[in-house]
Amino acid sequence: MSWGDTIRGRSGLLFSVVVLSVFVLSFFTFGFFASALHLITNSATGNNLTLSILENNQSNTNYFIFNITVNNTDPTIAANISGVNITIPSSFNLVSFSNTTVAGNATAFVIQHSFVNTTDSTAGTITLSWLNSSGLVFNFSGFQVVPTRFTFNASATTPGSYNITVTTLNVTGSYSRNLSVNVNDTTTPAGVEYDSLTHVAGANISRSNITVNISVTDNGNVDRIAVYLYNSTGLLNTTYSDVGARSYYVAFVNLGQGIYSYNASANDTFSFANQTNANRTVVVDTAAPSGTLSCTPESVDRNDAVTCSCSSSDVTSGVNSTSFTASPSTVNTGTFTSSCTIVDYAGNVGIVTDTYTVSGSGSNAASSSGGGSGSAAVSWTKTVPQASIELSQTTPVAQNLGSRERVALKVGGQTHHVGVVSLTTSSVIVEVSSDPQRGTLSVGEEKMFDVDGDGYYDLVVKLISIVSGKANVEINAVHVMVEESATSDDTEESQGVAGAISSVASNSMTWIWVALVVVVVVVIAVVMMRRKR
Repeated sequence: MSWGDTIRGRSGLLFSVVVLSVFVLSFFTFGFFASALHLITNSATGNNLTLSILENNQSNTNYFIFNITVNNTDPTIAANISGVNITIPSSFNLVSFSNTTVAGNATAFVIQHSFVNTTDSTAGTITLSWLNSSGLVFNFSGFQVVPTRFTFNASATTPGSYNITVTTLNVTGSYSRNLSVNVNDTTTPAGVEYDSLTHVAGANISRSNITVNISVTDNGNVDRIAVYLYNSTGLLNTTYSDVGARSYYVAFVNLGQGIYSYNASANDTFSFANQTNANRTVVVDTAAPSGTLSCTPESVDRNDAVTCSCSSSDVTSGVNSTSFTASPSTVNTGTFTSSCTIVDYAGNVGIVTDTYTVSGSGSNAASSSGGGSGSAAVSWTKTVPQASIELSQTTPVAQNLGSRERVALKVGGQTHHVGVVSLTTSSVIVEVSSDPQRGTLSVGEEKMFDVDGDGYYDLVVKLISIVSGKANVEINAVHVMVEESATSDDTEESQGVAGAISSVASNSMTWIWVALVVVVVVVIAVVMMRRKR
């Protein structure tokens, strides 16, 4: 059985042999003996020593037998080798009491020897020493040349290239040679994991790109990381990291509506591969949900009931919630618009509307600050959704609105609208609904509106500017009693009348004094003329 077969039998792992080095030592003395030739060899391959060790599958229980032969061809007794040191990296795991040797086994002699195991933490080495003053490896005239083996068991769990240094000692000095040991990687990368920059499994996203970030753990060198993206038809895209990268971030962009899945794999430099534990699925949904709002009957008398229902759908991520007023107010007369706000699981918002008409006498329209009600219905061309959060928590809301454009707001848990019915270069007509109320605003002017008829103004609309056919309006939440505002207006009006009266009185007194001065001047002039005569 060859030495390689012996290794396979004892360790259970592949132990391959290739040509590595020849260790030749020679020396000269002053005539006492001729040159001494020390050969450090693999016992199975003569003058050539080669070790190639495969990693032990992380079990740390399988070890490798290092079997090194030292041969002394000098026939002179004085040239006998008295010491052999074998130095290995401290990262190797040495098996205790595994060191053996047949040193001293010649034809008629058995020479005693001792063994020392020394660790140098600074140098990061372990030195195995076989020492004997009479010689461990000897060959001299009249005896058979016997190569001597030095054996120990060790494992190396981290892939890489290492040096084993063999040093022989005799009376002439010491001779050293490095032998290379290659530890190959036979294990797959230990971990291929998603990190926090990656979407969670089952995520619904309202953008057209998917981000994936992978991290890899391996005790050797990573070759490449590959990330695979799939859709309903199969593999859609594959992208690779740079060579040697242990983490990889990739963004798949410009994706259409649909369901996507992805996973990743990593190869080390010995082509062993591992992949993520599971595929992750992400739904890309950038479209607003759709639906229909129906309010019946379409025409009712004042204070009669109107019932609204909303149906909704979303073909990609599905409908998460719908919000609408099932029984809108019929207190005021006119044509009114009710709305239904639909939100899908990706966060997209859709708004649908329907109108109904209230007939009959009387009106509970808001006071002068809110404008009139019962105006003709407007066919709105654009509705900007801002109803996901209560107005009181998001104020102010600033919006540029053109003619027949409006913004949807949430006030008191219900969806209401503020829209521009028409505009000029200096003023706009705004409508606030669900119960439509209108008012005319000049630039810089603001007005308050009671949207639920509870006697309190709920929001105030201010016209900031009009630029390029767009009205820049600012909407804030308020809570002011309608009566308080009216009283305040009356007080201001009274104060205005009093001021006007005071102003008139002041002007009258001025003219009286002017008249008196004129009279005095005339009298003086008459007196002076009479004296001259």
